[in-house]
Amino acid sequence: IIMMDAAVVSGSDVPHDHYDSSSSEDDEILIGRKDALNGRGINHPRLSDILEDTDDGDDADGDVSNRRKYNIPQKDHLYNPDKDDEDEAYVYKHLRHGVEENVAIRRKKSNKKEEDTGNLYGNGTSMSQQKQQSNGSHPSSQQTKFQKQQQSSNAELPSSTAAANAAAFNLEQAKIFKPRSSDAVLSCPCCFQIVCMDCQRHERFTNQFRAMFVMNIDVRWDVDVDVDVDVDVDVGADADASVAASNIGSIMSTSTVTPTYLVIGATGRQGRATINALIAKGITSIVGSTRNPASAKAKELVDLEEVTKIVKADMSDVASLVAAIRESRANHIWFMAPYWDLPYLSRNRAGMAKLGQNVIDAIVLVQERSSRNHIEHVVFSSVASCDSAPDAIGHFKGNLDTEMYMKEQLTESNGDTDDSPANDMTWVVLRPVAFFDNVDDAANYNTLNKGNVKMLTKEETSCQYISIVDVGKASAVLLTEPGTYKGKTIEAVADKCNGTDLATALTEASGMECTFSMAMPRMALRLMDSDLYQMVTWFEETGGYTADIEEFKKIVPDAMDAKAWFESKGKWANGELFDSNKPKEVEETSKANTEVKSEVETN
Repeated sequence: IIMMDAAVVSGSDVPHDHYDSSSSEDDEILIGRKDALNGRGINHPRLSDILEDTDDGDDADGDVSNRRKYNIPQKDHLYNPDKDDEDEAYVYKHLRHGVEENVAIRRKKSNKKEEDTGNLYGNGTSMSQQKQQSNGSHPSSQQTKFQKQQQSSNAELPSSTAAANAAAFNLEQAKIFKPRSSDAVLSCPCCFQIVCMDCQRHERFTNQFRAMFVMNIDVRWDVDVDVDVDVDVDVGADADASVAASNIGSIMSTSTVTPTYLVIGATGRQGRATINALIAKGITSIVGSTRNPASAKAKELVDLEEVTKIVKADMSDVASLVAAIRESRANHIWFMAPYWDLPYLSRNRAGMAKLGQNVIDAIVLVQERSSRNHIEHVVFSSVASCDSAPDAIGHFKGNLDTEMYMKEQLTESNGDTDDSPANDMTWVVLRPVAFFDNVDDAANYNTLNKGNVKMLTKEETSCQYISIVDVGKASAVLLTEPGTYKGKTIEAVADKCNGTDLATALTEASGMECTFSMAMPRMALRLMDSDLYQMVTWFEETGGYTADIEEFKKIVPDAMDAKAWFESKGKWANGELFDSNKPKEVEETSKANTEVKSEVETN
């Protein structure tokens, strides 16, 4: 539109094919300076309206012969001057939070019979209907006001221009949204983009304004603006305003803040282990998310000095995740898909994949709506061998689907090429094997009772294991060292043992003879959870996981084997300490009681 207006202003330099030779005298409009300003905020001046005067100076003598006559191109489909009123009304209503007022506007006369096509300014009535409202007649006071406005406007113009306007336009009443009073319209000093149309001037510093409603603005969460409060700035009555402004600007600086880590599902076993490991590495800005921030586990996390807040997030709801990520202001995110949180009928491939994909969708949404890529790094805790496991193990394949979806969605925007931006988001996949912690899992009715260890597999079946503590340690490393591990898939494993090996390790750690048994009959497992049944069958038929223990220990060198894990636990499910952990006098008393009991039974 501006280019076309500029072409019109250029007059004779415009190629003839920009005009329609069939245009008549009625299509030519003569516009004066006062016309360009008439009806403030109603008829927004076009570039040609502002630049219409020649270089011959003022027209105070009334001579308008040196003014140009503009011919609006008849073939210009990009600009319609009759839509100016409508456009201004839209801006005032939707962008500047305007207030509806009765105003007078100039409307070009039409040779055709006027039709009631409806008012475009928000009240749903046409111009003629508005004129006939108020008990069927237009208030005489309003008519007098309009007439005075029209006479005053024409009186300030040269006689020929006034006559032309009087013949070409009607002054009509309309309801239109006009902007509220604003002390300034603020623009970006670099790109001149308007950032605020409604602001207030500071009472003391006349060159400072407070933005009430902003536009074209986004927040960079990873940078803080710091002000040195110890610097003395003279802002007295005699101080020069520009000098004061310069001093204030000089004491403000931007500094990159400490990275913030968001752990989604913080109250879960892996989430809590990840937070503990981050704290052990000296991280001091951690945010956790949970479905219920008021829960006891959430309150325990809040009590930790390094956990700045707990935000609410439901992994089944993308909007909830978006809100949590934004509130956290995190630039490093860890998450997993919790199988046991799914409804019973949704514990399948699609259900697992949906949980993980919701998190990815939320990350992408936050990333796309930010002018800065403040989310720098994402770690997803999946499951080992999910790419080689049978399709019948739904939660394995659901994790695989999430992995593929994350790589697909994040790689395009973040890229793993050398020429990608330095602040692009990166990702890592962590794949843990079976957890040692499952041998003492009260939530799944498998507790570590005194003298016995149980698992779902048969005693002779070997399986790879790792502790959740070590999963947390690995997660912390992958979160804090994105440059080393970006784009990689890491399998987490610390030991491989069968049922007999587990019993032996527990015997050595507890100080008493222990045995192994199956946690539940195979038929009961099949009826309870088909997915777990398929997983156990895969373990027994093929050996299951094939992760590299030595490779993982490059990341977590002190990863615990079975004996070390039992020793770290140090007690049975009922809270009783292992014999090896009991004080010596307690152990001797227990031994004596055992001998007395044995003698009594013999007698």
